[in-house]
Amino acid sequence: MRILYILFFLFTNAFCYCQTYDFDVIDGVLCNTCWEGPQGPTYNTFEATKFTWSVKQNSTITIASGNKNGYVPNGKNTTNYTNKVFSTTSTFLITITSTGSVHYENGSSGSCNTNTSVTATLDNLIINGFAGFSDSPCGITARITNFKPSNLVITNLNVGNPNNVCAGEMLNLSVNGAGSYPNVAFHWQYSVDNSTWIDFPTAKNNRTITEFSIQELLGNSHINYFNKPLYFRLGYIGRPFTNTFTINYSPCAPVAERIFYQGPKCNGDNIQAIDVFFDRNLTQNEDINIMYVLNSVTSAISFQNTAIIKSLVFDSAVQKYKYSFTNLGKLENGQTYNIKYQTRLNEQNTGALESTNTPFKYVDPEKLSFNTKSEIPSCLGGDDGLIEITITNGTPPFHFYKNHEEVTPEYNNGKYYIRNLSQGNYNIVVTDASGCIDKTAND
Repeated sequence: MRILYILFFLFTNAFCYCQTYDFDVIDGVLCNTCWEGPQGPTYNTFEATKFTWSVKQNSTITIASGNKNGYVPNGKNTTNYTNKVFSTTSTFLITITSTGSVHYENGSSGSCNTNTSVTATLDNLIINGFAGFSDSPCGITARITNFKPSNLVITNLNVGNPNNVCAGEMLNLSVNGAGSYPNVAFHWQYSVDNSTWIDFPTAKNNRTITEFSIQELLGNSHINYFNKPLYFRLGYIGRPFTNTFTINYSPCAPVAERIFYQGPKCNGDNIQAIDVFFDRNLTQNEDINIMYVLNSVTSAISFQNTAIIKSLVFDSAVQKYKYSFTNLGKLENGQTYNIKYQTRLNEQNTGALESTNTPFKYVDPEKLSFNTKSEIPSCLGGDDGLIEITITNGTPPFHFYKNHEEVTPEYNNGKYYIRNLSQGNYNIVVTDASGCIDKTAND
């Protein structure tokens, strides 16, 4: 029993960790029509009286070869190879030797002999899919083409619902039959239309297991693909290594479609309002268990609400469901912010969304400041006194108040003057375009 067990282990171990490849080998001599010239096709012909070629692994193991003497007719041969086993250190040597001549359509001719070779590594072949000579020199062909790993299958490690992914959820894609292939064999690509394929970011690529969110791949445009299929595969442009793995991308949560933001009225004040409008209400047993304001650059969190939100308020004016932040304060001036939230169904996390399509910028209004200088009347009991006001900062238009009554001062050379004053105490207030005052002024 012990011997059988060991044999079985060795067999399965070898089966699981080998790496197999599919490819074609093409050999032959060019047909009579060689290329298209500016005046149409040319009819130069190559004739070979000897043609020897070979494809070898590690310069010693012959994978394919050919040897023809006498007149070699034009034409190409394609041989398919499947499930061929190579190690990661394999190199490939393609060699061609030929003797022959070329005949030009203008009637001239000459000799054309070949004796050359080229090498490629296994990684080269996986990435490029090709190595060897394509119809040159002397019209001779010997090459490996359509090279790819075989028997690879994409699976989702999230087995609960493998073909559906919620916004914010990490997708874990793996490869069955991965064996010990080089990393370049696990070249991940995605597509939004099953036609144009895009390489994964470098940090997520060339690995047997890749973990990512759809937003990492698509950026802020990910919201445009809610409730649509997305496609994944291994391979390179024009050369898929696997069948396409398809998922349906869903928000799995109410989608924040609009944010109403009302910034602080005056310098140093709190934000007046942040209302988030959703495309639908929460369903039965669905809630938002956390919502906060997120700095779009630093990811710093502000105004975090951890109270469970079980329903939203319907706003008839915009026909949307609304949540209003109540714990409002200040943010970092000049920074841009989004709303992020996590929904749950039956207390299990579902969609995690960030309102990247509706960012708002926090701007603390310009501070209003001014100073005053006065001149007393020229004589006792006179009324030719004045107060000179210099505004050092603020947003016009400005309004001026003397003892709580609005007045219109004289403006001259950047300064404002309230004239015709008798001697006494005056309370001067200046407001800016938003009605803000200088909170530090000694009026």
